[in-house]
Amino acid sequence: MVEVLERKSTEEDTLMATITTEEECWMTPFIKYLADGTLPEDKLQARRIQMRAPMYYFKNGILYRKSFTEPYLRCVDPAQAKEIIREMHEGACSTHSGYRTIVNRIKRMGYFWPYMYRDTYDLIVNCEACQIHAPVNRSPH
Repeated sequence: MVEVLERKSTEEDTLMATITTEEECWMTPFIKYLADGTLPEDKLQARRIQMRAPMYYFKNGILYRKSFTEPYLRCVDPAQAKEIIREMHEGACSTHSGYRTIVNRIKRMGYFWPYMYRDTYDLIVNCEACQIHAPVNRSPH
């Protein structure tokens, strides 16, 4: 069978889906500070944002986290983070790996959010397939 393409595969699509979040999340103070220079009312929170803001980069409505040894990592909100973890752990190419392996794979894919390890651990510990097929320790105490 031969498939005839209507356009070249190297051409970019003009229609792109963008995911926007209307709710407040951990990225909102950084975006406001980097875009407008506005800080929260709380002085401790404002100082915390000022200290951590140089680690982030805001361009075209997307927040990135800078790193010395890795490429810029795209920051995601908690809902997207859960979907990324679930896809990496149980998705099409799933291996039901441990949480550290999953976090490293997520970083290599270019995503970031605070508490990556904790969130990944919480979702993987409750995986039913991992619980059923986990090795059983039969050695005496």
